[in-house]
Amino acid sequence: MYLVTLLSAMAFVMIYGLLISPKSMCIGVKFGVLFGVACGISMGFGIYDRIPRAGRCWFWTRFWNLVSIPLQTKFQNLVQSRTLVVG
Repeated sequence: MYLVTLLSAMAFVMIYGLLISPKSMCIGVKFGVLFGVACGISMGFGIYDRIPRAGRCWFWTRFWNLVSIPLQTKFQNLVQSRTLVVG
């Protein structure tokens, strides 16, 4: 774990040092955000790709139940709190 973190930090510093010519704090932050997003997406997809299909199904059904039930309850409370005028 520490080795991967060290290698990632070294790659970040080497890319910034060798390929970015006008160095400033603003450019460094922009590069850091882009580097972080790119690494996060690629690592996240790699992990997602290696999870067995049954594991993905179990995770998404549990996640959907955690998210959808409170949303349905909020929507039902909102509908019940409004008075419907039928003309």
